[in-house]
Amino acid sequence: QSIIKVASELNALKVLNNIFLTRFFFKIFNFEGKLKAGIYEFNVGDSRWEVLKKITQGHQKLLAITFIEGSTYNQIKRIIQNSNFIRQDVIDPNLISKAFRFNADAVEGLIFPDTYFYKSYTRSSEILLLASKKMQSILETEWEKKSDAINDVIKTPYDALILASIVEKEAVLDSEKPIIAGVFIKRLLKNMRLQSDPTVIYAMGDAFSGNIKRSDLKINSPFNTYQQKGLPPTPIGAPGLKALRAVLNPYLADYLYFVSKNDGSHKFSRTLKEHNEAVNYYQRRRRK
Repeated sequence: QSIIKVASELNALKVLNNIFLTRFFFKIFNFEGKLKAGIYEFNVGDSRWEVLKKITQGHQKLLAITFIEGSTYNQIKRIIQNSNFIRQDVIDPNLISKAFRFNADAVEGLIFPDTYFYKSYTRSSEILLLASKKMQSILETEWEKKSDAINDVIKTPYDALILASIVEKEAVLDSEKPIIAGVFIKRLLKNMRLQSDPTVIYAMGDAFSGNIKRSDLKINSPFNTYQQKGLPPTPIGAPGLKALRAVLNPYLADYLYFVSKNDGSHKFSRTLKEHNEAVNYYQRRRRK
């Protein structure tokens, strides 16, 4: 925008009155070539000097974008694409996974879920790389505090990231995340399949209609933990800090099973018999 247009807009918005005086200030202080495009926020009572200083030095209002826990990379991309003031640029997902210090096999799960602040027209690649670096930093810090009890099954930070993404999808209550993590660790230690519904949903992709059928549990996919033993090849979403901590320091009870109580909490069981009774009570009876 030209100086004339900016002065007119500031006047129309009642930020600065007197268009001619504003233009005079631009000229006398040699501000004409220093105007920075962007989004600005002004306080009631700001002087003409304070307003012009802000828009010529680029002191923009910081905008916020939030990625929630459990989001997939595609969901994160859609959030960015729906943000009006982020400049969309093309970024190769491989650049993120290759820059990740823990030998990641894909970009999935590498973006730390949080709120990030940016100036208008920041490139989308900058935000993704910033969020990836935050995940690296947090994972590195938390890995140093891990329990030795998980060493036989969680051998790398990337393993922890994969399991944390499953715990993030399974748990509604933060207080249950260490217990659910403990169930999965115990199953891995016993060479049992994880049998996690969210991994099946991830494997189904766009084919998932909202309900898992018995036939869905048989689909051929490396992500289907009803069919495959061990961890999936990559995370299934972006785990938050509490899920990561839960996996690295799980509550290792005797539980091997859990089922939803339909209120956000779960019933944990030690034996298959107990689990089947819990499924009958909390799931089949409800459906009837």
